[in-house]
Amino acid sequence: MTKPSFPVPPPGSAVVITGSSTGIGRHAAAGLAAAGFLVFAGVRRVRDVETLVEAYPGRVFPLLLDVTDHDAGVMRAAEEVRETLEDMGGKVKLAGLVNNAGIGLAMPLELLPLSRLRQVMEINVVGLLGVTQAFLPQLRRDQGRIINVGSAAGFTVPVTYGAYSSSKYALEAISDAFRLELRPWRISVSLLEPGTIESEIRRKNVGDAAPFKNLTESQYVLYQQIFDTYEQRVDTLERAAGSPQLTTDAILHALTSSTPQSRYVLGAYQGLSLWLLRHVVLPFVPDHLLDWGKMKMIDLAARQEMKK
Repeated sequence: MTKPSFPVPPPGSAVVITGSSTGIGRHAAAGLAAAGFLVFAGVRRVRDVETLVEAYPGRVFPLLLDVTDHDAGVMRAAEEVRETLEDMGGKVKLAGLVNNAGIGLAMPLELLPLSRLRQVMEINVVGLLGVTQAFLPQLRRDQGRIINVGSAAGFTVPVTYGAYSSSKYALEAISDAFRLELRPWRISVSLLEPGTIESEIRRKNVGDAAPFKNLTESQYVLYQQIFDTYEQRVDTLERAAGSPQLTTDAILHALTSSTPQSRYVLGAYQGLSLWLLRHVVLPFVPDHLLDWGKMKMIDLAARQEMKK
C-alpha cells in the first residue's frame, strides 16, 4: 500500500497533544515530530515521553497536563506553551490542538458505580472542553486547528460500553458545536472516529473487566453471559485492530490539508467498513435488528467459550 503524502507543515509549526504517554497519542507525537512539527506532548509524568524527547531532540517537549486539573494544571500548561512560543520570538505558531486524552470503561449501566461514570465524563468530556477553552486564545491568534479523537463508539454502542459511548457521543456534539461557533475565526474542527486501534486504552479495558469479578453473586448472575465472554470479545476486537498509523495520518491531514475533513471515519469494526456502518447501515437498519446482531455476537462468543 502506498503511504499517503501530506503537505509539508509551515516552518515553525507547533502542536499540543494530550494523552501522549501511550497508544494513539504517543504514536501521533512521534509522527508529527518526524513530519517537522514542534510537539508539546501532554503527559502526567515527564518520564512517559523521555524516549520521544531523546528520539526527537528539540522537537518534542514534555508538557505536564492532567486534563482534570483545570486551574492548576490545564491553565498552567496553556501559559507554559504561550511563554515558550513567545521565547521563540514569535517565529513558531500553534498550528493545532489534538485532544486525545481519554479513558475507557466496560460495565453494564445497572451495575456502574456513579463515581466511575463521573470519572469517565470528567476526563473524556469536561477535561477536553477545559483544555480547548484554555488553548483557544492562542489558537485564535495563530489560526490553529482543533482535532478531537473520538471513537466509533460515538455512533454505535458495544455491549457494556454505555458509559464510554456516552462520553464519545457527547464529543460528537461538542465537535459540531465548536465547528459552528469558531467558524468566524476560520478555526477548523475535526473529529476522528476510529474503530479498533492498537492502543493501551483497549488493553487497559481488559484489566477493567476485573470489577466483574468483585461483584456479588446476584449481580454477576444478572449479566453472566456478558461477563463470561467479555475477554474473548475483546480478543476478537484486538485481532481486528488497525495500526495507530491510521490515526496519525488522519491527524496530519487535519493539520496540514487545505480542506480538512470535519470527520475521519477510520478502521474496521468486526470486518465491516466503519464508513458503511455509519452512513449506510445505521441510518437505514432498524434498531431491533442492530441489537439482535450485537447480542448474537455474545451468543457466538459463549459457544466458542464452551468448546474450550
